[in-house]
Amino acid sequence: MNRREMIAGMGTLAVTAGAVMTGTAFAGDHSHMGHTTGPNKISQTALDCVNTGQACIQHCLENFQVPGFAECAMSVIELNAMCTALAQLANSKSKRLKQVAALSIEFCNACEKECRKHEKDHALCKACADACVKCATECKKIAA
Repeated sequence: MNRREMIAGMGTLAVTAGAVMTGTAFAGDHSHMGHTTGPNKISQTALDCVNTGQACIQHCLENFQVPGFAECAMSVIELNAMCTALAQLANSKSKRLKQVAALSIEFCNACEKECRKHEKDHALCKACADACVKCATECKKIAA
């Protein structure tokens, strides 16, 4: 990863963080209202994935000298962008949610693959990979 890619990635990270903060206000726990499946469930799972990803990215940046962490960070940055969009579209009950959920599965699987490379030595990478699996599972329910 060169400096230009790193700067671009950090810019994306800042935008994603802002979007997540905005999306979280709309995606709170609505389980008391009986909405534990469908768009509300996918929104919460996607935002959980983004939040876990933020911690993973920070960890990658703090340990950037570790081989493979640049690729891991870029994978999580892409995942966060996709999951932020997924959560926002779920919250707005988009008619295209099914297609976005299907595409999100690819991002979740790619991120999980990168994070699994570091999970034995880095708990945050394992947590991110596990969140990817949960999000992909919910996406499969919507995309089916």
